[in-house]
Amino acid sequence: MIRMTFLLAPALMMACGSGDAGGPDTGVEGIADAGHVDLPQQDSGPVDMLDDTPPEVIYYELPAFDPGNYLDLKTQDPGVADPGAGDPGTVDPGEDTGSPVVHCRSMDDCTPDEICDFALQRCDPRSTWKDPYQALFSFHPPAGAAGDRIVIDGARFYTSFIGALAVKAYIGNQLLSGNWAVEVDENRIVAGVPAGASGPVKVVYEGGGTMTSAGSFGATATGVLACDGSTPGPGAPGTQPFSTGPHAAGYVDMDLHATRVFYPAQCGSIRRPAIPGTWPVVGLLHGNGALHMNLEYLGQLLATWGFVSFMPQSQGLNEYSQDVVDALHDVISTLRGSDLSSIHPALTGVTTMTDIAFVGHSKGCARMQHVLGWDGDLKAHTKATAFLGPADDGDVMPGLFLVIGAGHDGQSFAMFTEDAYDRQPPPRWKVFMPGGNHGSFCDHKVYYMFDGQPDITRHQQLRTVMSFVVPLMQRAFGQAEPFATQLDSPPPSAIYDVEFQLN
Repeated sequence: MIRMTFLLAPALMMACGSGDAGGPDTGVEGIADAGHVDLPQQDSGPVDMLDDTPPEVIYYELPAFDPGNYLDLKTQDPGVADPGAGDPGTVDPGEDTGSPVVHCRSMDDCTPDEICDFALQRCDPRSTWKDPYQALFSFHPPAGAAGDRIVIDGARFYTSFIGALAVKAYIGNQLLSGNWAVEVDENRIVAGVPAGASGPVKVVYEGGGTMTSAGSFGATATGVLACDGSTPGPGAPGTQPFSTGPHAAGYVDMDLHATRVFYPAQCGSIRRPAIPGTWPVVGLLHGNGALHMNLEYLGQLLATWGFVSFMPQSQGLNEYSQDVVDALHDVISTLRGSDLSSIHPALTGVTTMTDIAFVGHSKGCARMQHVLGWDGDLKAHTKATAFLGPADDGDVMPGLFLVIGAGHDGQSFAMFTEDAYDRQPPPRWKVFMPGGNHGSFCDHKVYYMFDGQPDITRHQQLRTVMSFVVPLMQRAFGQAEPFATQLDSPPPSAIYDVEFQLN
């Protein structure tokens, strides 16, 4: 079945940043496109998104993003093996087209129209605004088994409510459906992997046309996947908070509310061996109208810096829901202050601290406030909270506090950012991006209604978020602070303004 999230009553389609628990979130999908812009090709501060650059500038030929060849890198670490190295009976890496993919350990290793998948250390294209064409960009992981989830990114899978119902996705000849419902968005699809699935990824988009990947999704064994050189390993920690730390980024998928768990790993991607230890834990809470797999960039990056984080499916209506709070609390209780080896063998030796922190986008901020208000012990152990384009219920949050707003955000207005910051005691930070919008807080989301056209790229907006979230979490949990200046004396930027109070 296809799972979509939207609001049906036009009367409810107001700003998501309402100040009460019943305030609506306007994460509405499937509204007809009224035009498009093409992304500019520079990253030197706020940019003019109205530039009428020909579509070829942002069109990606699929062979350049062949997941079967993602380690054929332009810049490759010494000792990284060919993706074919390993047990040929375990992994089918798919067709090798010979097209290189840019290796990345920092967001800025990628072009302005791309972001870095820190688990695969691969630059993947992203849309920032409404696209004039259909396209299939990439998928990850490049191989998997039943129990895993595949994330497929592209452009303009649909533009209308009725059209959304026609979207389908396949691996080989297997339709993605079944026990884990398929989630579909304008430019992202998330689905469970069928047993034994392999072959090209195909998407049927609105209108009945199809797009097929050049590379193939490979079938793996279940259980832990060894570090055999087929996925990137750790490296020297980066010199910027939007670059990778000393570990690789692994992840596993849980049945419990379709939660994805990120962790420090010996090599990157799905079900890779973890680095044993007791790690801080961070909850990543999505907003309404966006698929729950939309803060992956933070989960991956935090894993490389020594954090366990989790992204549950916590979609709810705009009003307070005890069912949603209970479901979210179940996930938190499972992953906080726990030995995680029972969740998956890849997590053997991994435990988490009782202390916790949260990052929320849009209505995810409201759900954060709901669950903390319901559980006093959880609130007492919360070391930091970060709001991205918030839906704000007016609570004073525990621990260090960060709020980031955007000038073209059509759902969370500037006053919501201001209000959240003004009532909060120090330490507190407020970051405001005049050129940003609501959707670009996400890994890959374009709201086709109730959002403003941005003046900066998604790349720039996500880089800003990471520049403050990573040092915030390091400080909250008493870790080494290589980026302390970012909090104590934020450098000037053409992208954002900062207000802060340390004590």
